[in-house]
Amino acid sequence: MKRTTISAELAQQITAMKTSGKSVVQISYALDIPRSAVERALKGKIDPLIKCRWCGKEFIKATSRMAFCSDQCRNGFHNFHSNHGYTAEHKPKTCIICGKLLTRYQIKYCAEHVSCYNPVTYQKEYEKHNKPKPKKKKNNIAQMCREAAAAGMSYGEYMAQKSLQNKPQAQK
Repeated sequence: MKRTTISAELAQQITAMKTSGKSVVQISYALDIPRSAVERALKGKIDPLIKCRWCGKEFIKATSRMAFCSDQCRNGFHNFHSNHGYTAEHKPKTCIICGKLLTRYQIKYCAEHVSCYNPVTYQKEYEKHNKPKPKKKKNNIAQMCREAAAAGMSYGEYMAQKSLQNKPQAQK
């Protein structure tokens, strides 16, 4: 069931009927509106007039999320803004160099001005994010064991000696 909107005039009429001694049910039948709408009006809950975001016409909201007076205004608003770079916050995006209004698919630069797009900067950004990872050196244990046997040591002794050679001497 659609919610009945309460205008200021309807609220005054309901209040006048209530002060004349009529019950909520009688007012509901007389005005052909639901009892809940009559009770809301008696509590002072009047639906405010708001302006349509597209045409500016004042209307009473039927739901809490309503922002347009008609489907035609809602469609016109969304068709206009979908092609003119409006984001979720309904702020237009502009080219960071020339200030031209961008379409919704352009991020920073307009496509019509060559000076707005710097391929050198783009290449650096691409290389920074797509740099190949350095390969780790493979430590071949079998090779190390052969070298240790050739030196006449166990693997552990050989590795300890190798790590001592790689460490810098402590300053005295």
